[in-house]
Amino acid sequence: MEDKFRILIITMGLSEIVEPLVDSGWEVAGIAESAPRKKVGFWWIKRLVNAIGMGKGGKLSAYCRTKKIPYYYMDKGSDASLEKWAKSLEPDLIVVFSISQLLRENIYLIPAKGTINLHPAFLPMYRGPDPWFWMYHDMELNPGVTVHYIDSGEDTGDIICQKKFEIPLGIKYPDFRKKAIKENGVALVLRAVEDIMRDRASRQKQPSQSPTARAGNVSIEEYLKIMDRQDWKIERLWHFLRGTEKMFNAAKKPFNKKPWVIGEYEKCDMTGYRMMDIYTEDGKIFLPCREGKIHITEVKDG
Repeated sequence: MEDKFRILIITMGLSEIVEPLVDSGWEVAGIAESAPRKKVGFWWIKRLVNAIGMGKGGKLSAYCRTKKIPYYYMDKGSDASLEKWAKSLEPDLIVVFSISQLLRENIYLIPAKGTINLHPAFLPMYRGPDPWFWMYHDMELNPGVTVHYIDSGEDTGDIICQKKFEIPLGIKYPDFRKKAIKENGVALVLRAVEDIMRDRASRQKQPSQSPTARAGNVSIEEYLKIMDRQDWKIERLWHFLRGTEKMFNAAKKPFNKKPWVIGEYEKCDMTGYRMMDIYTEDGKIFLPCREGKIHITEVKDG
């Protein structure tokens, strides 16, 4: 590899792309860590990021110290301080994944080779900050990942490469994320960087309109409204709840209770039950829905 090709990574926490890029043989000129959103609609993403380790003194900053890679905590967006720091590194390319805000052109236009982003959906579908949630909402079982150039829009830049894959009904978020990012997205990023370095990367323009609505963040109140839908088949509702388990906990459990785990479902007559309330019968806990029961369990200590 040509060690003069310099990459700046911008991500949140010690995300899946960091170590593969550092170990790739290209020179990682620096890593900027995006601060979390002040208001996060999809609470389980915030919890996951916190588990990964983020912020000053977190896992990413410790990793950078160990690897002797310049580190910057990006808590004021694309401000003049970040611009000055990024320019001082003289990157040929910026690689972005999972950040809390859109980059402005004073940052993404710095490298001669541009700025690319790994988006966890098959663009132009599911543009926006929360594609995971809306893919669960739509029961999208043939999702994908995309590496694209960043422009002034939200996930609207030219596509470099993308890939679709299948997921099973009821897959939980950690396994979905592993399939999307670790098993497919990382390889696409490495391929895109190689192609850009060799001046052979393709550029496919995206249509102006997406076939799906913007994949925006949702509030707990909006989430509860979705849960109350009575027109969904039990399979769809079960898949949705399995994927959004952390948000279900935020919506349904009191603060001092242990979290719930979404189990399996069974079809049966639910006449007389209030939909989506929590019931306990014969030692089993469940949520009634139009076509049957979705079983849940409460996590115990130890």
